Formats: sequence, structure tokens, C-alpha cells
Amino acid sequence: MTTENPFLGPYSARTQISPDPLARVLVQLVFQPLFVISTTDGLAKFQDAIRSRFPSVQMMKQVIEMGTTDDHGKEQAPHDTVTGIIYQFISMNSTSRLTIADTALTLETAHYLNREDFLSDLKFILGHFFRDYSPTVTRMGYRYINRISAFEGEKLVTPSLINPDLLGLHELFPDNLPQRELSQARFSTPEGVANLVWGHTDPNYMRDEEILNPTNIKAWLLDIDVMTNKDDLRLSCDENSIDIIVNQINNLADRGRTIFNWCVTQNFLDRFKKEEN
Repeated sequence: MTTENPFLGPYSARTQISPDPLARVLVQLVFQPLFVISTTDGLAKFQDAIRSRFPSVQMMKQVIEMGTTDDHGKEQAPHDTVTGIIYQFISMNSTSRLTIADTALTLETAHYLNREDFLSDLKFILGHFFRDYSPTVTRMGYRYINRISAFEGEKLVTPSLINPDLLGLHELFPDNLPQRELSQARFSTPEGVANLVWGHTDPNYMRDEEILNPTNIKAWLLDIDVMTNKDDLRLSCDENSIDIIVNQINNLADRGRTIFNWCVTQNFLDRFKKEEN
């Protein structure tokens, strides 16, 4: 476990772990509104271009609250609402989903093997999206949602796997464990801000229902969301911008992984270390 400040210090070394603890990984680009996406033929050309990897698609309407964030990343009250169309493209093996609205693009996977493959899919998507729409990107984010079983039989196993600073009341009253205990925090980082939610959850706990399915076990959850936070970020993106964008996203992922390494113990890394093929 690193002794550096994980929110401000250098990136920690990468340790490849198995997909088991990673319940969901997401990357998101937020951009100034592209109203053409909500038109009848808005994504027709793009859909054809990515069909080989994302053959299934569904469309839905959603009321979107338009708001802003202050200099510290705090969300301010929404000042308007609009009705937009959201498209969801599902990968061939049904483990990844691409969601596109007129203000954001989100790629997520429930089977995260490695960052290289995940970012390769992102570059493939951006190659077509940037060519067709040239969005003005205003924010980027990378999010790791980790979830493991908190018990083996009747034994609570998280004290040996999780940084003691994150165990809360589960260490204070071992004979009367809380049914649910969640904490949250926001930290500044060189890349922007990091939002954390962590703690023990009871069976069938619901968090971001559209993203993470509930589980019928008592679990320990760690949700790390690292994002840029610059009001003056206005990147006009085309096909030549992909490497710049992906490099910044890679830095967000490195910060998230560094925070993750601080949150867990070496026992955790040893237990879930990915076996070499």
C-alpha cells in the first residue's frame, strides 16, 4: 500500500487484477450540446460505423437538468430542463455499453480486462464520433466501481483487505456490525477532482440502478470517480484530437488507480492479482 498522498502524489505502479472486484468501469466525455444528435437521422451514420462492435441499439427520451459547477466542482442548482434523446449501443458480447446524449458520451463495461483494450474501444468510437460531430469537450471523467463480498461464511474479511482508515464502525463494534455504512468524500487532484464513495452495504443495496445491478450478498463498495474540473476547458475535438483526449483520460485512470491502491491492502492485491496466461 502506497505511503504517498494518493490524491496529489505521483501515480503508483500498475498492478493487474482480475475482473472480479471491478463491478463496472466507465469513461465519460461531456461536451457542449449537439442538438443534431436528437434529430431523426442524428446518429445514423455513426451507428453504421460502429455496428461491427456495438450491433444492438435502443433509443429513449429523458428529461435532462442543465446546470453548472463552481470552481470547486460543486454542482449548482439546475437552471433549465430539456427533453433529449439518449442512444444506448450494446457490444456484441453484451458486456459493454455506449451511451450517447446530446451533451455526453459514456462508455462502460462490466468485464474490465485491462485498460489498453478499454481505451482501444474508446479510440475506435471517438474516431468516428469526432469525425462526424467535432464536439467541444468541456469535461472528462474515469470511474472505477469496485465491489467484493464482505464475508466468507460468517467471517468478516474486509479488515484484512481494506485500508483501516476506511473501515469505520465495522472495526469499532465487531460484535454488532452496522447493516450498512457508507461514506463519501471529495478531494482536489492535479487532474481535477476525485469523488469517493465507500463502505459496507447490505444485500440488494441499490446504487445507480442504471449502472450497477444489486447483489444478494453483504458487500464492500468502493466507487472512485476522477474528473477534470476546469471551467475554461473548451476542447474543439476532431480526428486529430483523439490522442490528446485519450492521454488526458489515461491520466485520470492513473489517478483513480493510485487512489484505489491506497484504499486496499497488499492482501487485497495478492488475492485478486490477475494470473498470467
